[in-house]
Amino acid sequence: MLPFKSRSLNLRIIILIVVLAISSRSFATINQKLLSGYAKHPALENSHRLSDALWVLRRLPRDGGKTTKPAVTVGQYCVSSLNKNSTKLNIQKTLMEIETALPQPVTIKEQDKTYNISVEHLDNLKLIIKLEQERDPIAEIILPEEGGEIINIVSDQKNWLWVDRTVIDYLVEVKFQDQKPSFNPPKELPELHTQPCSVIKRILQQCQVARNSNYSKILNRVFASGYYHQGWGRKRYLHFEFISGIQKPVPRSLAKAHFVGDVPFWHGALFQEPSGAIFFYDGVIIKEISDNFARQLKGEIIKDAEIQTTSSGRIFFGKFNERSSTDPLVFLELEPQNFSIKPIYLPLEFKEKWLKVFTMPSDRQANLWIFGGNKILREINHKIQTIAILPDGNFFHSPNFLKQLPDGTISLIIGDPNNNNLKNYWLIQDSSSDDCEIIFPNH
Repeated sequence: MLPFKSRSLNLRIIILIVVLAISSRSFATINQKLLSGYAKHPALENSHRLSDALWVLRRLPRDGGKTTKPAVTVGQYCVSSLNKNSTKLNIQKTLMEIETALPQPVTIKEQDKTYNISVEHLDNLKLIIKLEQERDPIAEIILPEEGGEIINIVSDQKNWLWVDRTVIDYLVEVKFQDQKPSFNPPKELPELHTQPCSVIKRILQQCQVARNSNYSKILNRVFASGYYHQGWGRKRYLHFEFISGIQKPVPRSLAKAHFVGDVPFWHGALFQEPSGAIFFYDGVIIKEISDNFARQLKGEIIKDAEIQTTSSGRIFFGKFNERSSTDPLVFLELEPQNFSIKPIYLPLEFKEKWLKVFTMPSDRQANLWIFGGNKILREINHKIQTIAILPDGNFFHSPNFLKQLPDGTISLIIGDPNNNNLKNYWLIQDSSSDDCEIIFPNH
């Protein structure tokens, strides 16, 4: 028979275990109720599930040295500072080379001959024409210096070029006479401003110039919009379309709107007014589709929207650049069927000023990868979750330098806020963990 003190001690232990079990069960019930309350809002549901997927990217070396590999099972994707396909990926390309890269050439076919039009590599103001597979140019034109550097050139279906420049945009016609190409003199697009600009502000050079011209491949025309600079009290907003070099006002329903972007599977383009109203235009018919968007946004308005398209063909409408705290934590996916729209919610803690979306060709479900500020997010089970945060003081250099290569690899340039100590990393499909700084499991 056990002594009395021992039996008393055992009894106390049993009572303590029972009390703890009851308390734990009660706490679990309360916690479950709290989580069920959060789950009523999609963004909150994403937020409380972050612990399932959060990886801190502190393993990225600041000094370029090797660091300890994360102790996880090899997944499908990894971030690497090296790449075995260095020749294919041109991994040695420097940031300066990226910044000064020339626009892609365009091709024009005329009477069974193919001509390439490109920017002269020694003179960013000069356009040249070469017969395909020939070395020497057969025609050239030097654009006015005040227009700035050439960013992009696009050819329409009737041999007109839209030349996108840093200051002034131009239209240039390519003429063919006796099977010999030549350039007609360039046509300067009108100088327009994002906001009304008085003569005094113009003299003081305080106007916000926006050569807000865009080429629509679907509609095969250029759109330009903004406030004209002339006149003392004139604040008229202008919106033009240019078809084969001919300028005319856009249809009245689009007079207050600006071009947002093409939607190929809808066979047209989207336009938006400052109020947030959204219009679809197929070149002939205009249809306001604001209600379609409002139903999905539930009272929120996305202003100054843009379109981003991934390599898989997914198309998104949202505020992707120059974001502020007042911009909603949601963007919209446009779907092919009958103007269908689906909301994509960002986590509540997302406070970055920009974001850029990608999909990987190896992913049959085409789940999203999102980069913004110092965060990597991923679409997991149809919800956006933060999966990586860069070390304190490190950020992705710029959305303009997040590039996806033909094989799907995403080039990442990481540095501090002053763009010092810039380093290249690559998000790649993982075949070996040897060079991985961090590994993302396949969800």
